Amino acid sequence: MLTFREFYEICEGKKPDTPPHAVPGTVNRDSSGTLTYTLQRYDGPKVKPSKKEIKKQVLGQSGGKKVEKHSKRVAKSIKKIKEDIETRRRELKQRQQDQMASQRERVAGYHTAQKERKEKEAEREELKREIERELKDS
Repeated sequence: MLTFREFYEICEGKKPDTPPHAVPGTVNRDSSGTLTYTLQRYDGPKVKPSKKEIKKQVLGQSGGKKVEKHSKRVAKSIKKIKEDIETRRRELKQRQQDQMASQRERVAGYHTAQKERKEKEAEREELKREIERELKDS
């Protein structure tokens, strides 16, 4: 039994009256509207294609080796960029360590200079006291 929409599409010529996989000339429609026909033989692959075959077909449809070459080129450039970033990170880390070491040296030098200055001042004061004592004693 046909629906009204199917009947209308067949009448307008938008939809063929025969099923798409039927062998031409074997389509029969009885009075109740039941279709009987013979299916066409399937000549496609019997098993599911492997991933390798699918990849080969996709590459063939998309431009083949060009895509593969481009992807390899992009991978190489990404690898170079990553290596460059890594070397720059190492250089920055080394530069920061050098800066910290020089800062520590400057701070240590400042502290030793302060200590020496205080020791000299204390020595001077001690000499002043000794001279005052000698002057008082004499």
